[in-house]
Amino acid sequence: MVALTKAVIILRNLVFILTLLVGGSVYAADICQAIFRTHGALIDGRYGQTSQNDDYLEIEGLIGSHGSQLCGPTCLVNSLSKFHRIYGRGTNTMNGPERIADVVRRLFPMTLIDVVRQGSRLTDLGDVMRAAMREEGMNGQVELYSSTDSDSHFAGRVSARTMHTSLRDDTIVIAKLGSYSLESEGPIRRLSGHYVIIAGYNPDVPSEFYVLDPLAPRRFRRMDLATAWPDRFPAQTFSARFNDTDPARTNILIEGLLVAHRSPQ
Repeated sequence: MVALTKAVIILRNLVFILTLLVGGSVYAADICQAIFRTHGALIDGRYGQTSQNDDYLEIEGLIGSHGSQLCGPTCLVNSLSKFHRIYGRGTNTMNGPERIADVVRRLFPMTLIDVVRQGSRLTDLGDVMRAAMREEGMNGQVELYSSTDSDSHFAGRVSARTMHTSLRDDTIVIAKLGSYSLESEGPIRRLSGHYVIIAGYNPDVPSEFYVLDPLAPRRFRRMDLATAWPDRFPAQTFSARFNDTDPARTNILIEGLLVAHRSPQ
């Protein structure tokens, strides 16, 4: 029975890899070299590793006494590194910190939001991702998914299936997280927001994801999800628990996803 169970797991993982190679991967060879397995999880290691607190950004005056609000721009630039490594750098030759500063100064002003002081909304990040891809000569599209809004800006609701596509060569998934109070009475209260890159998941445990956090981008954080439908949310979403933080302090909810697809040249 044990041998049969192991054989089933191996067969299921082979089917998963073949699905990526045949249907979801632009360059099949890159899957074997760049997606690695750790503790049962499949993780994409092709992202950049610049921190939103990088010294260069502070020297450039983009981090104030209120702290860095650059999680969105940092995730954007770190995630585009994946496309650079697969397709080549195209017209962009800046390194991570320089490109973040460039994006903040040239592209974010079109959103009319001071990202240095206020951070970025999901729609802002989507607009800037489209602009960054266009100016780097990348063909593709950007879709936004939301569990907090329902208007024409969004392609649909947050789902685990959408997050699973992050392992494809031609796809980037960035998640917007919201931290909410755990008050037992009255409506929940939003405390802060944060962006992370969905870098992988465990095919044997579908609720176990791995993210690249711009606050600590040199390691992958495990994020365990549970379905939730909080008060004032128009749709079901997920509550996130990280293995390296105290879950009793706040409730972390996935508010939205940015999904960038790149078309072959």
